[in-house]
Amino acid sequence: MPILKKIVDVLEKGIDALVTAMMIVMGVSIVIQVFARYVLNNPTGWSEELARYIFVWITMLGSAVVLKRGKHVEVGYLVERAPPRVQKVLGLAAQLGVLSFLSVLLVSGIGLTGVGHRQVSAAMELPMSIMYAALPAGAFFMILFLVAELIGQLIGTRRAGMPSHKERKETGL
Repeated sequence: MPILKKIVDVLEKGIDALVTAMMIVMGVSIVIQVFARYVLNNPTGWSEELARYIFVWITMLGSAVVLKRGKHVEVGYLVERAPPRVQKVLGLAAQLGVLSFLSVLLVSGIGLTGVGHRQVSAAMELPMSIMYAALPAGAFFMILFLVAELIGQLIGTRRAGMPSHKERKETGL
């Protein structure tokens, strides 16, 4: 499955670069807002709205990158004390649970995005579907990364990019 790993790795790097660019734009937008509000005494509505909507996109896309890297918060106290076979079963069950939740999030997000297209934002007057689309986009990439991980586990190769619990513990991640 080296081709799948390459595709997933390229997507991760692309999303990571996009999130970094969004953080810069959000930071500039906030600086503009503060300058306009406190120096010019004339706050801009668009800069606050832009920062808020970019933050939503950063959260959803950043979550996909964090999932790919295996850095989400986990409570492993009981799992660590279980026998290795039970650990594998619990890990698989957790991944399938997350996959189920993300599938619901994807479908619901697509519906919300469709409804939001009829609404416009207050300051920038952009379709709200642009902001709502962050939900299905983030869910889609998380599903993609998780499915790649599960395929890597099923075919018995090295995990498809996400470090195992043991690998995270050994490397201090």
